[in-house]
Amino acid sequence: MDAKKYLNQIEAIEQMAKEETIQVLKNNAQGHYIEFDCDDEEENEAYCESLFNVMTGDDEIILICAVGLDENNHLIFKAETLSGFAYNDDEWFEFDEFTIGYADAYNFVVTNLQYAKKR
Repeated sequence: MDAKKYLNQIEAIEQMAKEETIQVLKNNAQGHYIEFDCDDEEENEAYCESLFNVMTGDDEIILICAVGLDENNHLIFKAETLSGFAYNDDEWFEFDEFTIGYADAYNFVVTNLQYAKKR
């Protein structure tokens, strides 16, 4: 028996989701960043419905609220703390090696691609 059978499958799915999310954003002519304008009612509603949580390598749960690509085609994120404050001084950041959330990021991007913007 392979004790890591399902853990390896999860890891493979996360890697595929990461790669496909990068391709979707990279090939989107409308823009490579999904960050909502909460002053717009439609975008504010999408924002509220799209947040997803991840646990960082520091064991902190954060809510991802924006996904984009940097100039090197790496996925970057913006987040909030569970108490509603900006995480990482509201700066874009990459997931650390311990953060799992690329399948959720893929869902976020594909669901909200119409809100993509150029930076």
